[in-house]
Amino acid sequence: MEHRVSNAQLDELLEYLAEHSGLVSGECRGTRSKEIVDKQWNDLAKKLNSYETGSSKSGERWKKYWADLKHKSKTRLARWKQASLDGTNNQDLSDVDKKVLAIIGERGPPVFESHPVVYGSSEHNLMTSDVVIEKSELLSPSNSVASLESNDGQEETSSIHAESTKATRSSRTRPRLRLKRCRSTISRPPQTSPVPKWVIELERNRVHAENKMADAALLMVNAANKIADAALRQTDVMNKVVEVVGQLSAMLPRNNNQ
Repeated sequence: MEHRVSNAQLDELLEYLAEHSGLVSGECRGTRSKEIVDKQWNDLAKKLNSYETGSSKSGERWKKYWADLKHKSKTRLARWKQASLDGTNNQDLSDVDKKVLAIIGERGPPVFESHPVVYGSSEHNLMTSDVVIEKSELLSPSNSVASLESNDGQEETSSIHAESTKATRSSRTRPRLRLKRCRSTISRPPQTSPVPKWVIELERNRVHAENKMADAALLMVNAANKIADAALRQTDVMNKVVEVVGQLSAMLPRNNNQ
């Protein structure tokens, strides 16, 4: 009985296919395209079969395994889209399905990305305002009274009124301090009008048709796998028949001599 494909073998298979687009499409340019593709699958089979745990397959069987995996992922994607339109989708696709769909170029579930706020750009609705601070406010006469403690413990109050008045006068001739404050607002996606019902219905029918096509393709793959297995078993039987006939033919001369 053939063992199941291990996770390590599956990761190696997907990584290899992501780097070799010719194996994904099953096509390769050139007059010897089929030979090149078959050789690549045989080389990949040697890598995958070298794992201690997992399954051991020929290049042709690994190719069929990939076709089966690809169609199953497309089927689950179609069902995921149908459930999203019906409002009953509460599950996400598996990581393996997402990797397979990315390799074959199928559009999977949407990915929501967060964008950082960029300061100094008009695209993010930045607003600036000036904060004007008068120097006279920094040296206000009402707050310019200092309490001094004398040596004998008595409190003496010394007013620095004159110094604050000079500071106030000098501030009128000096430029004012301007501090720029930047306030950013996170941009929100634009409001869109509700989608018409006929558009939703059209999309639902399209996804339903894709789902049916994926199911039919999966049935065809399963049928092809069964035919291939039957052909392999038939080949084994024919080899045994040829072997038995060869043994019988080798025994016939001995009987004639006797």
